[in-house]
Amino acid sequence: MTSKTFKSLGIAVGMMTCVPSALAQSPQDSEAIQRRLDALQQQVQQLQQQLAEQRASQQADSVQTRQIAEENRSLLDEVGTPQFTGLVELGYTFNDWDEASKDTTGDVDFGKFILGMDGGEGPLSYSFQYRLYDDYNFLHHAWAAYQFSDNDSVKLGLFQTPFGNMDYGYLGWYGTLPYLAGFNDNQNAGIAWNHSQGAWDTSLAFFKSDQLGDENDHYGANPIGSSDQGNTEENQLAARIAYTFNQGTDYTTEVNLSAKGGQLYNNQTHGPAL
Repeated sequence: MTSKTFKSLGIAVGMMTCVPSALAQSPQDSEAIQRRLDALQQQVQQLQQQLAEQRASQQADSVQTRQIAEENRSLLDEVGTPQFTGLVELGYTFNDWDEASKDTTGDVDFGKFILGMDGGEGPLSYSFQYRLYDDYNFLHHAWAAYQFSDNDSVKLGLFQTPFGNMDYGYLGWYGTLPYLAGFNDNQNAGIAWNHSQGAWDTSLAFFKSDQLGDENDHYGANPIGSSDQGNTEENQLAARIAYTFNQGTDYTTEVNLSAKGGQLYNNQTHGPAL
């Protein structure tokens, strides 16, 4: 019994003396661990610096994006939203002398469809209008203008000829004599200079062609190059000067003087119109 007890104690003491020996470290191992800790700490500091730089870059990008958005918003406010206009015309007819019309109590027909757009940006302005009728369609006008001073502007495109009473060209069912003669409310392709000074308005325009093409699908009264006569208006000059009495009041009167001239060319004879 006694010998077994000492053997057990000897084994227990031996095991306890082995534990401290396993946990013991040399100075070289401590230095290696410290170097590893220092390297890890340096890597952590580098990662923190990179993260801070990334956050600063993101904030700068966010500020730049906000500035670009504000600039674009300001540009859009300056440009303004284009104004779209439209018109659809339907006509109802009832003919009491027509048996079919009386039997069906009349009929509804398509008249016309007009689509327009107007807008501008700073000194630049533009306007466009297209018209569709029952059996034909055409471009009414399409122009762009630039206001290079308070009193002067230049217009380019298909626009109304400066002649006569500008805003009251086509009146009544059959129009007016200046309109039917091709002077008033007439759209031509060219360039114009407009000057306004107080009550005075002056316009000078050059038109290369009276219309776009030689067909009859256009607005205004012009010679038709594809007709039997074959006449076309080319290289036209138009000038208009107007004075407005009582300008700036509710009751105004305008007096104007206009002139227009150019080349009348014949496509059949390839020379001046006969």
